[in-house]
Amino acid sequence: MSKVFVVAKWEYIERIKSKMFIASLFIFPVIMVAFLILPSLLVSRAEDRQKIIGLVDPENKLSQVLINKIVTRFELKDEQPMYVIRKIEEPAADAETLRMIANSLVFAEDIEGYIYIPPDIFETNQSEYYSTNVGNVQDQNRFTAVIRDILTEFRLEERGVDPGIVDEIVKPVHMRTVRISPTGDEQEADFMTIFLSSYIFLMAMMMLIATSGQILIRSVVEEKTNRIIEVLASSCSPTDLMAGKILGLSALGLTQIGLYAFMGIAAVWYFGFEGLALANLWLLLPYFIVGYLFYAAIFVVVGSPLSSEQEAQQIAGWVVLVLLIPMIFAIVAIENPDMTVIRVLSFIPFFTPSFMALRIPIAMPPTFDIIVTLGILLLCAVIMMWIAGKIFRVAILSYGKRPSISEILQWIKSG
Repeated sequence: MSKVFVVAKWEYIERIKSKMFIASLFIFPVIMVAFLILPSLLVSRAEDRQKIIGLVDPENKLSQVLINKIVTRFELKDEQPMYVIRKIEEPAADAETLRMIANSLVFAEDIEGYIYIPPDIFETNQSEYYSTNVGNVQDQNRFTAVIRDILTEFRLEERGVDPGIVDEIVKPVHMRTVRISPTGDEQEADFMTIFLSSYIFLMAMMMLIATSGQILIRSVVEEKTNRIIEVLASSCSPTDLMAGKILGLSALGLTQIGLYAFMGIAAVWYFGFEGLALANLWLLLPYFIVGYLFYAAIFVVVGSPLSSEQEAQQIAGWVVLVLLIPMIFAIVAIENPDMTVIRVLSFIPFFTPSFMALRIPIAMPPTFDIIVTLGILLLCAVIMMWIAGKIFRVAILSYGKRPSISEILQWIKSG
């Protein structure tokens, strides 16, 4: 065991001192912040400016009330109207002429776009919005909601019903989501709370496996290429060498994750954000640790027979690609954690940590699922580590042609 820890210490110190690792400690959080926060900041910044919107209403059916409602309902942070409505008018002009004028104003960038109120709007319930940019769905939804409310009020007045009474009756209802447990505990939660908790776990595990796993493969390939592996193998057994590498790189990855966790906790404390569901962290950690050991063994299995850096990168990419599969089912798993497909995938070791991380924060799986999935994952991790040891012992000293599947199987069967 002393040799295992010597190898682990050497791997840890050598990697943690590298400029690439130090740079990645800061680059990754910047990228994550850019992906998660920057879009929101850009959207909020876009909402801070006043927009000029045209209005073409040939028969003047909704003009005045529509302008009043849009201007008064939507405001900027400084309480100024978010939209300035510019009525497109021309004496004796028909609808087509007014639209041509409005189009020219859009092309000249005098207005962002314009709302067209057709003469038969009360029959068709359909209005139109024209712009060179129709990607701002939020603007369109706001205008649609206002027009719908106006049409509803007009129809109520035609039938002698006070629209104010209807507004009072149909006030929106807000539903609070509370998660209950068999012990009687209650915890308020919502979709974003659950999604963020699961998403952070998935990203942390993917990052740890992707970074330390690729480093593990590159380390073996580099040492084989430089013949350093022969010196190391003469000083300790291949099993000690493999265990030391996995242990050292695991500590390296956990150092990285620990730093990010500290930064995340500091951010939660500073901003007062209480949206992360961490009550089940104690149950997620075993899946995290055992799942990592399982994947680390896979990296050893696929990386040991390789002899070039290019091959190592390709193989590592394929292994990491498996980790992306749960992302495809993330929304489905969160909405339907007990779906048959999701449960079945939870019992497959390659996907067990990810799918259990999606299921546990939403609705605690049956005890049977937890015990069996964790047991299968642990058993497969042990078997894979045993296989990795068998292959690593022979493969680290093999050079030249890549071994065939039958040769690798022979290595596993050998004593």
